[in-house]
Amino acid sequence: MKPWPPFQHTTPRASLLWSKALKLSKLLALVWLSLGAGWTITPSWAEASDVRLALLVGNQQGWSGDPLLQYAVKGDLRPMARELRRIGFRVVRLEDQNADALRHALERIRKRLLQKPTVTTFLFYYSGHADKSFFHLGPKGKRPFSYHEFRKRFYRLRSLRRIAIIDACYSGQIVREFGSEKQYRKLLQRGFPKGVRGQRKPNLIQLLRPSQGHEKGLRVIGSSRFLSWEIRRYRASVFTHHLLQGLQGTADLNRDGKISLDELFDFARQSVYRDTGQRPQQYKQVLEGEPYALAPAYQSRLRIDAQVVGRLKISVANFVWYKTKHVRRPLRIAMVHGRGSVHLKQGRQCWRQPIQLPAGGEGRLSHRRWQKVPCARMAFVPKGSVEVPVARARAPVTSQNSTVSFSSGYLRAGDGELGTNHLAWSLGYRWRYLGAGLEYATGFVPTKQFLLHRLALRLDAGYPFRMKQFQVFLGAFFRIGTTLQSYPSAPTYSAVSLGSGGILELAWWSSQRWGLKVGAHLGFDYTPVLEQTGFSLFLQTHISFFFSL
Repeated sequence: MKPWPPFQHTTPRASLLWSKALKLSKLLALVWLSLGAGWTITPSWAEASDVRLALLVGNQQGWSGDPLLQYAVKGDLRPMARELRRIGFRVVRLEDQNADALRHALERIRKRLLQKPTVTTFLFYYSGHADKSFFHLGPKGKRPFSYHEFRKRFYRLRSLRRIAIIDACYSGQIVREFGSEKQYRKLLQRGFPKGVRGQRKPNLIQLLRPSQGHEKGLRVIGSSRFLSWEIRRYRASVFTHHLLQGLQGTADLNRDGKISLDELFDFARQSVYRDTGQRPQQYKQVLEGEPYALAPAYQSRLRIDAQVVGRLKISVANFVWYKTKHVRRPLRIAMVHGRGSVHLKQGRQCWRQPIQLPAGGEGRLSHRRWQKVPCARMAFVPKGSVEVPVARARAPVTSQNSTVSFSSGYLRAGDGELGTNHLAWSLGYRWRYLGAGLEYATGFVPTKQFLLHRLALRLDAGYPFRMKQFQVFLGAFFRIGTTLQSYPSAPTYSAVSLGSGGILELAWWSSQRWGLKVGAHLGFDYTPVLEQTGFSLFLQTHISFFFSL
């Protein structure tokens, strides 16, 4: 058999074509190897946007002998589920289920984490009884759920971030932990411990250390080194109560509009220690870098003009909000502060507008300052972003303690024929539960043909009941001043006036700095006059503009 013709026997044109083919094949091979190397190095779950999943477990009844917990489900689990949904988590709940139900739930979640879209943040939360080795999930049964089993199952969950929050007791040593038997007895009067007493601390290190290095981080947060508590005053566990308070904005310790996991833990740890003396614990093994923002801290508002309608995508920090606005009506939504951008889609056309949201203030989305962009840019999701549902803005009741008010209204006082309506004005100052004001009122007595002028100093005390952006103030007042009797062509006479009664006011905060209120003062007035007792009913109604200092 003749050998294959050597290359030098080919024609020049064929040789040239063969040379180009070799170069092309080398280039394709190089590209193939590069892509293969990239697939090998890059994890299959490379992060595009932050997909969040949470498994929440709550058990009121533990093993035999454990006291029934009143708030593990309705005070801890369900409020935590609502709060996590608000910040973009898909939530799976297990209420009063046994150990096998938890095993099945964790196995289903393990399989879900292997699917698309990839879950990048997984959070496990437990509220209930526990001891130094086991979760107390209802009756003990033959196979109780241990920390050791939890650790093994937790390791198998494939996610960039794994977070476990456990609000339960781990061990006892109550006198040593809380400092005195007297404080322990006081806590027993206020609430119930959430577990059984043990003699040793749990081995948290075995529970917390991750088994491989693909994850961006793993954290386990425990509510206490020893005992955890639920308290009637909160109608919840102490630790969970403060976690929820922190997630609603108060844990933004550096005021940057984002609540990191470290900020949330530090806030809860300090608050819990002040309440009960228990010391929440955290173990973390995370890659250093930008702190992970768990929740937005809504300290600003965005006003959307009435003329703006269509599909909106709002991006600030690493959070993304989607809103479809159909009605030509102004809309205010709660936002984090900082620089961001808004994309608007109407039909097949898209626009973009930058926004600046001041802390504690309001930014505006105008219907005029749009820049037309390709619609493909609107579909782009920034890497690591979190999609959270839109919440209508509500002006929170201000946290400042002092306010100044300007009031105008009517005042009715006077005995017998001297009883008349007055126009009244006042300047007031209130600090927390105490207040003071300077009042002036004037009225005409038609039967006597003279004017009455009332000048008084008012002192009041009461308690404000806060309800979102509204506030009800109930209290009492005391007045001391002078009443002047003025004739057109006669000397002016004066008399000392005293008064006391109750206060009812309803205030509406339009922003964190100012608002409006309406109120009434009802009581008695004493102004001595000739041939009269001097006592009369005192009624004053007013509308006020106020601002905080």
